[in-house]
Parts: sequence; structure tokens; C-alpha cells
Amino acid sequence: DILCFQRSTSSEEVLDIQLGRFGDRRADMMRVAVFLGALAVGNGIPWKRELKAQQFPWPGEPKTTPLPSKRQLEWQATEFQCFFHFGMNTYDDKEWGTGDEDPNKFQPTKLNTTQWIETCKNAGGREAVLVAKHHDGFFLFPQPYTNHSVASSTWRNGKGDVVADFVASCHKLGIRPSFYLSPWDMNQYNDTWNPAYNKFYIDTLTYLSTNYGKYYQMNWDGANGFSIPPSVYDWKKWLQILRDLQPDAVGGGCGGNEAFGYDCGPDTSWIGNEQGNGLDPCWSAHPGSCEFTNDTIFSPYVVDVSTRRGWFFHPAQDFICAEDAKDCEGVRSINNMVNLYYESVGKNAVLLLNYPPNPDGLVSRHDVTQANKLGEYLKKTFSKDFVSKMEAEKNVFVAEIDASNKHHGDVLCIQEKISDGQRIAEFTSEKLVGNSWQKLVDGKTVGYKRLIRLGADDLKDVTKIRITVKRTIQNLPGQVTKISVFKQAPLPPKDSPLASIS
Repeated sequence: DILCFQRSTSSEEVLDIQLGRFGDRRADMMRVAVFLGALAVGNGIPWKRELKAQQFPWPGEPKTTPLPSKRQLEWQATEFQCFFHFGMNTYDDKEWGTGDEDPNKFQPTKLNTTQWIETCKNAGGREAVLVAKHHDGFFLFPQPYTNHSVASSTWRNGKGDVVADFVASCHKLGIRPSFYLSPWDMNQYNDTWNPAYNKFYIDTLTYLSTNYGKYYQMNWDGANGFSIPPSVYDWKKWLQILRDLQPDAVGGGCGGNEAFGYDCGPDTSWIGNEQGNGLDPCWSAHPGSCEFTNDTIFSPYVVDVSTRRGWFFHPAQDFICAEDAKDCEGVRSINNMVNLYYESVGKNAVLLLNYPPNPDGLVSRHDVTQANKLGEYLKKTFSKDFVSKMEAEKNVFVAEIDASNKHHGDVLCIQEKISDGQRIAEFTSEKLVGNSWQKLVDGKTVGYKRLIRLGADDLKDVTKIRITVKRTIQNLPGQVTKISVFKQAPLPPKDSPLASIS
């Protein structure tokens, strides 16, 4: 068990809290970390939280198997969603604003939200999440309780409404509309907490939830003033408004539970990084939270990541990276984006991929190009399942490979019946070659979906695949609902030149 506190050597004193391997005492150690972090804030010491999800299992294996709600099952079934960061930062070439921006800078003269949603749909997305307000507090809809919104801009004579356009475009193209509404609002408060802000946010959330029809997700996070703990937010009341006004919408998107000492809605959880790294094993069951219940809850992960280095559009990042690029600020290569898909959807999570519109109000042509390539790969890869039937006996599941598998599939897909809770903790897979069963791969969690990329010839002459569930939570029966085999579409070689330049 490791809990590390480190004082920065820079001129600005910063207390870093690094959370390591806690084992069975994880919950207690997390509470200590949060307490000391709050103590640091109380003494005027700025502090930051660093959580590297790829370095340790987070959370650990649950003791029970909580059940998902209908809204959670429908949310995870979307698999791939698109994020749209657009606002004052787009015009200031920043990632974070200050709250005192001039609304007249906002001039998306060529705004076309249908082009955004077409980009999302062509990439393979099924849900779109619009940043209706970022931390600077500028609203993309005419929020009646502030002067920091599109209504204060000369764009469209103060009658513009990006949210209304966005929702209409989603309905037109059959994509589920959803929102991110930052809890933080630098226009209303910054380093000095304003107790009246909770009512301001309640009124705002109520307005958004009653004037634009049905939506399916409220993506929150814990961003706040640098010296103010996120616990000042009335998360319970905010969630209740969501339940009352948008009963089919999930609420969440934070690290959740004790990892940060608060929980911004229990329905979904943040993966712990913004680089697109999934978890293995990946459990959708989480320990209780400070803000909501003490019971273990079902809360699947969202892997949020941008197509480029920044969340907002920056001219210097408007180019496509080389396929073999290691550290590139531009639009990700298709190999990189495909990896994101397997790291998220392929590891029991939802991919939330950001496409930042430019100051004209359009998704960049480079993002459009890569979205089309990603969608083409996904369609070609997953359109043909080579498994013809599956038989089950206790914890053993045997899939028969269609005789048409002459091209040798190289992606193994396993799905679990998560409506009864996530149960599988360990499994093994084998292939039947002739009359001999040979080991294929071993794995841990399955969850909603597990995708495993195999070698090009790993399934050569294979007639059957056998999945054996070796261990489950509480020794419950393992429930594999589907085994599939797919053939990857060709990808460009990683030493190919840049597809375009800025």
C-alpha cells in the first residue's frame, strides 16, 4: 500500500497527491488522501490530483455484482460517441478561458451543426455530446440568467442558439443528443466561492432540460476554482433535476467514488486519463461514494479523448499526423484512432471522441477525412461475423466458425450479459484445429464487450472457438451472450508519409 505526498520544488508550492496500489485498504487510503488534500486547500496551499489509471487497477475487483439501470444499458450500447468542444476558447486559441471574454468575439458565420453530426455518424458514432458551457461560463444557448451567452453576441443579431441547431441536426440524422455543462463557471465565481451559484446552476440545468427536448446524457466533471473543493456543488440536487426532467439520461463522467472523494452523478465514470488509455481488467462496479451511496454501484467507464492534442480547435494543430508519429499535436492517424477504439469499446468502456469545430463553425476538413477513414475501417471490420452458432454448457461456451472463414478472422469478440451484473473475472480461450484444442489467449474481465486482436494466422484452419469462464464474482454462473470473429480491414503502414500538412 503506497500513499505518496510530494512537495513541488517550483516557486509555486503545489502539493501532489499520487495514488498508488492500495489493495484491500484502498477505500481508507483514498479518504486519507482526500482529507489531506482538503487540509492543504484550507491552509492556502494549491494542490493538484494525479491519477494514472494505466498504472494500477482502478477500481479493484468488486465483492458484489450491482445491476445496471435501463438507461445505463442503453448508454453503453451506443459504444462510440462524439464530443464537440466549441465556444469562446475557439476564438481565443485557448483551452481554458477566464470568464471575462467579450461575447462579440463569438462569430461562427458558417455554423453548420449538421456537418458536425454527419462527421460523427460517418465515423461510427451513435451519440453526440455538445459542450453547452465550458469553465469560462459562456453559454451556447440564450441562458436567461447571465449576460455571458450567445444572446449577448452580435452573431445572428443575438438570436443565435447553437444548442437548438445541434439538437435539430441530431434528430435529422438519428444521433442521440447529449450535453456537457461544466459545473465551474469563471464568469460567476473563480477562486472565491459564491454560495448562490448552486441555485444559478440549478436554474440553468432546468432551463436546458425543459427547452430542448429529450437528451440522453449529462456529462459532468469536477473542475472548480483552484482553491475550492468540488464538494461545494449540490450534486444530489443536480442529479435529482436530471432524474425528474430527463429520466432517460445518465448523469456522471467524473472519476467518481473515493478516487477524488466526490461523485458527480453515479451513472457513468471517468477512465482517469485523457489519452485514450483503457483499463484491463475493467470493472463497471465501483465502491460507494461520499456524495451518493455507500453501496457498490454499477457505473461503466467513459474514455474521453480528442482527435488532436487540444480539446478546442487550434490552428497550429490543424494537420494530420504521420502514421508512425509518436508525439504529434495534430489530428490523430487512423492507426492511432483504431487503437483508441480497441482501448475503449474493446475493454468494456464507451469511447467519447472529440471533434473540435473551428471558428467558422465547421469541423475541420482534416477531422472529416480521418472520421471517414475510421468509419470505413469499423464498417468493413465488423460487418461480417464468421461465427455461425454458439452452444453453452455451464461456464463453457463453444462457437462454431462459418466455413466461409477462408480469409482467417483476426478479431475475437466476447460479450457478457451485463443486465445481470458484470461477473466474469477470468477466462481462457482455445481454438479447435483438426481434433486438437489449442490455447488462444487468456483474459480477465469481459463486461459489455471485449475485443482481442489476434495474429493474422492465429485462426487459420480453425473450426471452433471455446471460451471457458474460470472465475466469477461470488462464484455466480458466467454468462457469455455472444462470441464473434471478425476480419480487420487493412490499415495504412505506420511508415507512410503525412496525409496532409497544415
